[in-house]
Amino acid sequence: MTQKEQRPDQMMDESQLHAEMSELKQDMRSAKITHWIQKNQQMLMTVTVLLVMAMFAGGMWSEHKKTQMESAAMMYYQGISSQDKAQQQALLEQVIRDYAETTYATLSHMRLATLVDTEQHLHAVIDHSQAAELRWQATLDLAEYLMSQGKNDDVKSLLKDHMGQQFEQPRYSLLANISNGNEKKEYLQK
Repeated sequence: MTQKEQRPDQMMDESQLHAEMSELKQDMRSAKITHWIQKNQQMLMTVTVLLVMAMFAGGMWSEHKKTQMESAAMMYYQGISSQDKAQQQALLEQVIRDYAETTYATLSHMRLATLVDTEQHLHAVIDHSQAAELRWQATLDLAEYLMSQGKNDDVKSLLKDHMGQQFEQPRYSLLANISNGNEKKEYLQK
């Protein structure tokens, strides 16, 4: 029998059957999901608890880092504003000790290099600073210091690598100061 020959009540029955089948399929999917949730309820609860704990720990860690940065900043600014050199040195050394992971530790090394142990503090900046500009500036400062100490071979070794464009001219100038003849001329031209 073709569709034209089907009676309206038969078409109604087929559409009703199709609707009931769809509803039955949806009920079966819901039942499967409900069964899976019930079967894995403890695992889901554990995952939820772990997720909440991870979010809480992340928030606490973020707050800790923020507080640590604020404390480092306060101590650093107290150190650089102090008129007493011994107190300034003590505060900057404490920043390095207590807040080594912050940028303020690097800045403290730069400040301490002008007060004590120049070579040690500038090497610390070169070795540990994540900011390339601070590393390059510390390299130039250390090269000048070593040059004043007569350690020209150390200066050449220190300045062998290229730096950022804004640091190349001072680098060539320092290399020219410790060079002779054609090498000196070449550095001066650069």
